[in-house]
Amino acid sequence: MSHPIGPPAAHVVEEELGDDIVLYDTERKQFYELNPTASDVWRLATGEFTEAEIVDLLGAAYETDPEDLRSQVSDVLEMMCDACLFAESP
Repeated sequence: MSHPIGPPAAHVVEEELGDDIVLYDTERKQFYELNPTASDVWRLATGEFTEAEIVDLLGAAYETDPEDLRSQVSDVLEMMCDACLFAESP
């Protein structure tokens, strides 16, 4: 995805539980529990960053090669887009 990801849809409520985030889609009555990495992706999906930028930011934060994260971040963003968790899903 070469365009900014996010922001979260208005119908999605989030609750932080330690390093995890639980999302609740009030329209579909669906819960999503995000592990720490997926939670970090969610926090960065503000509409300011592209997928590549999110990968680079996480690589720097985790002190790892961004390429090691690219597939995981892509999968998480695809799940979030498929679930219509963003205001404008690509």
